[in-house]
Amino acid sequence: MRATFNSWDTKYKQPFGATRANTSVKWAVEVDEEIQEITLWLTKNNESPVAYPMTFNDESKMYETSVKISSSGLYYYFNIKQNDQFYFLERSQDGFGDREIT
Repeated sequence: MRATFNSWDTKYKQPFGATRANTSVKWAVEVDEEIQEITLWLTKNNESPVAYPMTFNDESKMYETSVKISSSGLYYYFNIKQNDQFYFLERSQDGFGDREIT
């Protein structure tokens, strides 16, 4: 399975970069094969993560969700479920916008 998300590309995250509070952010992930589900998780230091299920968009062929960001200092990651196993889409080792499955 290959999943693609690049925070530096507005195809996957709009708007680009840090966002102000009360701004809606669109997230999208491309997956090259059928999966059971994908979830965006948002969290802050010393807080529990909050799940945002993503839905498949037939037009873009990507899993998408929009979240109104109400505070600053958030971290995010994606959780993919395939064949009853969970995978995480996390920052790639080069530390830039791409993600890789772990």
